[in-house]
Amino acid sequence: MAMLSATEYQPRPIVRTARWVSLLFGLAGAIVGALPAAAEADHFHGVQGNLTTFGSIDFENSCATSVQSEFRLAVAMLHSFAANADRFVRVANHDPACAIAWWGAAMAARGNPLVGDLDRDTLRIGQEFLAHAQRLTATPRERAFLDAIGIYYRDYPDGGQLARARAYEAAMERVFRAYPDDPEAGEFYGLAMVEAVDLNSRNYNQQLGAGKVLEALVARYPDHPGGLHYLIHAYDFAPLAARGLPAARRYASVAPASYHARHMPSHIFTMLGLWQESIRANRESNAVIDPDHASDPVGGDIAGLHAFDFITYARLQLAQDRRVAADLDGAHKAGKPVTLMQVRFALERADWSTAATMPLANDGGFDDVTARFARALGAARRGDVPVAKAELRELQALRSGIEQALGTYWAGFLDIYAHTAAAWVEKAAGRVEEGLAEMSKAAELDDAREKNIAMENKLLQAREMLGEYLLETGKPAEAEAAFAKSLEHAPNRYRGLIGAARAAHAAGHAGTARDYYRSFLALTQDADARSSDISEARDYLAKP
Repeated sequence: MAMLSATEYQPRPIVRTARWVSLLFGLAGAIVGALPAAAEADHFHGVQGNLTTFGSIDFENSCATSVQSEFRLAVAMLHSFAANADRFVRVANHDPACAIAWWGAAMAARGNPLVGDLDRDTLRIGQEFLAHAQRLTATPRERAFLDAIGIYYRDYPDGGQLARARAYEAAMERVFRAYPDDPEAGEFYGLAMVEAVDLNSRNYNQQLGAGKVLEALVARYPDHPGGLHYLIHAYDFAPLAARGLPAARRYASVAPASYHARHMPSHIFTMLGLWQESIRANRESNAVIDPDHASDPVGGDIAGLHAFDFITYARLQLAQDRRVAADLDGAHKAGKPVTLMQVRFALERADWSTAATMPLANDGGFDDVTARFARALGAARRGDVPVAKAELRELQALRSGIEQALGTYWAGFLDIYAHTAAAWVEKAAGRVEEGLAEMSKAAELDDAREKNIAMENKLLQAREMLGEYLLETGKPAEAEAAFAKSLEHAPNRYRGLIGAARAAHAAGHAGTARDYYRSFLALTQDADARSSDISEARDYLAKP
């Protein structure tokens, strides 16, 4: 195999992550590990590029004394998905005998390893990095790390990324067992366990296992960025999120130079419905990308598109619609791709006319999936059955391309959307029971899978939509149960709370309705829109 030399290697920061995300939402560079990594590298080079700003680590290695600071800074950045491979290649340039630098390059080339499959270019480059290391002398511990990531970079044609992740997890477990007192072995083993989570399941044994390993490390090394970071990822699921709150409230202070360290706590905040904390965390992460506009109401929201999506979702739960409208206007003027946020803006506000005319990206990616779904649902909710059916057919026609490009997991979300849209088409056509069967199927499919960090906040909660369907078709007690179950997994949602309150009222459960309305008013105390819903809640609670 022809190998790249350190001097020949041309940095290609997180190619596969940006490409994969662009297929999802047109947000190339939006998921941390792509644009933010480059922004950090530029922003902190020669200014704040020291170990303490990215956390405290002590990776034992056999490299020259002259490269220790450079290597450890790169590893500290790696723990926040902020190190590009060229940082480690520069270490190898400065110390050609430093085999472990090539391990770092192969690790960094993965970008954010929790999103997307490896593309062929990344697979090849990672293998070439590791081929360099094979020619060099390494300690047994260093060789263990190199062998483990070598297993990751094998080809897995039958099992895809999950098979790759599980093989790598097993390899890192061997490293961890061989070096139980090595924090780096423990941190990267914990991350490998999180990488091997199957999002098609809501069995949390894998996450809890990772949490056990990482909790022990955080107790011993409270300033290590990896333990805090990976613990948040392990608990980034609604039933587990409360366990991650201490790490979420510490990670940013441990690695303040990292965009990801400032953003990542919002994953826990949003899972718990802590909307103001999510907004604050994402504005702080955006300040790393664009410090000149950190205090600007719009610029501070839209600098990073992944963070902007979180902010959009949070503000919509708080009924701060005017703020979101201003952000979207600013994003449009800046030429940013914001289809996902536009769809959220329409659906969360039940603006079915806008949803029905959602602009298309016409790229065959997930932006088109979300837009087609909005159009089909919007038309159906307006009662325009022929248009809704046509849009539904267009949505379903995207499935094979999505499955081929992104896999069965993302094609499964399209199935949920299709069943949801079909439910409301049936209702609009007067076939209520047929529609209920479709909506129930959507809820079952949604209940059976977890969200992906590329779309941390699902486009919709299908069981919440089932509650709306049941309420509108005269089944308030069943609707109340559906809303309650949805709120268990997606707490403090605007539509969930107001829907549950209305269903409880219609079912004759006055006390429960009052509780839901009180929670709804607490949620919307800083609202700037949707006054009729707020008045409804106040009027209900004013009654004796």
